Amino acid sequence: AGTTSGLFRLQSATGGTPTFEPVAGIKETVWALVSRPGALWIGAQSGLFSLSGKEVKQEAKAEVVYDLSFSPKNENVLYLATRTQGMRWVKGEKGWEKTGEVASSGQEFRTVAEDADGRVWFTTRNGILLADFSKQPAAVESFGENEGLPPGWKNIFRVGGTLRFATEKGLVRYVAASRKFVPETAMGTMFADGSHGVLLMREDSAQNIWISGAGYHGVMDIAKNWRPMPFLSAGLDEIWALQADRDGVVWAFGPDGRLIRAEMTRDPAAEPFRIQIRRLQAG
Repeated sequence: AGTTSGLFRLQSATGGTPTFEPVAGIKETVWALVSRPGALWIGAQSGLFSLSGKEVKQEAKAEVVYDLSFSPKNENVLYLATRTQGMRWVKGEKGWEKTGEVASSGQEFRTVAEDADGRVWFTTRNGILLADFSKQPAAVESFGENEGLPPGWKNIFRVGGTLRFATEKGLVRYVAASRKFVPETAMGTMFADGSHGVLLMREDSAQNIWISGAGYHGVMDIAKNWRPMPFLSAGLDEIWALQADRDGVVWAFGPDGRLIRAEMTRDPAAEPFRIQIRRLQAG
């Protein structure tokens, strides 16, 4: 679990209650966690870290890594969204080296993802940028309200193998022919008509898609059936972070500091979730 006081690991206890214990080496704010074979990758206040077993290694220095994303085509290429830059890093014989960057122009980059054509999307509060790192310096296109984007934060998520652009007015998609963003209806009207802003999207092991925004959350199954507010009974209305494990367990974190563990069930006669609540305190 990433917190403002560092990284914590859940330790099981025989016959006792599992507890979170701090991971030595990361005692700063953690913004992003990405699990990869052999290591956990951490975006933190002072840069990019990896955790393999008990070994913590700083892979790159940067000012606040809000998001990190590996290329779906090349595991030795990753992108960082930081406070001051969007970056491309490549792993070589001497480790990770920065091979491209995009200046922020005073904006914080919040999320990043590579598109199918190899170009890279970065999102900010004011707009969205599309970078082509095959050119040096990188060729950058900017998109804002004139291109159909609403005001407020924008984020990009990869769910179902597709990039989804999330805004405070719902989901949008990019139309290359017109260089415009238009409402995205693939997830239903409620996420295209401006009534539900989207701040988070995550896919779990059963291909359910979890969606949350201001004051709401829910889960959409593969048949596009929407189940609203499954964690409301636990006192959680909106989700700030969500991790779906391979075994079907879903961890969710909300504004009040509670961490919820939900066990998904495939038995249609049973309750859809079994919920446990933990409060993580660090200081």
